[in-house]
Amino acid sequence: MIEYNVIHDVCLLSDDAGAIYSGRRWDWYGNVIRYNAVFNVGADGHEPTGIYMDDALSGQTIYGNLVVNAPDVGISLCGGRDHDVRNNIVIITNQEPFTYDQRARDVALAGKDYDDGMWNELKSSPWKTEIWQKAYPQMTRFSDDFSRIDDPDFVPNPACSVVSGNLTVNFAGDLGSFSEGAQKYSDISGNACFRLKQMQDIFTDYKNGDYSLPETSLVFDVLPDFEPLPIGEMGRY
Repeated sequence: MIEYNVIHDVCLLSDDAGAIYSGRRWDWYGNVIRYNAVFNVGADGHEPTGIYMDDALSGQTIYGNLVVNAPDVGISLCGGRDHDVRNNIVIITNQEPFTYDQRARDVALAGKDYDDGMWNELKSSPWKTEIWQKAYPQMTRFSDDFSRIDDPDFVPNPACSVVSGNLTVNFAGDLGSFSEGAQKYSDISGNACFRLKQMQDIFTDYKNGDYSLPETSLVFDVLPDFEPLPIGEMGRY
């Protein structure tokens, strides 16, 4: 559980990095990233990501986080599966709030293993045991059959994730970029997307760093059940 942190002024000399980062495992299920504030990452032309689930990392819950002005992507899902991503606020000046690609599927479509190490780590993990499959029932569906590449259960597919109920604000007023596979095999729906010029109608006092939501916020017109984030409880104070 990664929760109630304020993370800022990190990855100042890094690019392919994230304020919260992990990657390259299909079996590291069960982590929950919630109620964190991430801002002021990167510097001097370096462009890290806010929350970065790299190289097909799967099975993560990302809920109720505030990500402001990550210079690359707010929340990046890099080809993994079984993510639950809801109720986050992502504010990006120029880049994309979310990305969800299909890198593992693309390599499989080319007739190759995505990475021998990842397959070996999955096969050597106890994911087939009763205790693991009870904890993570998604794993009961796992398939490593390369003849079933279009089956959502084929492990490299960006499948069975939910990206819903999130609030995004950026220049384009969109959610970000989602691969064909992510749109086909996962649920990408029910998000509220606004343009930067609408900030004053969404947040209490964003010019002074107050990203709380007043009762009159535009987000509630689109997402009436959006849960205001416990911003005052984030951090040490």
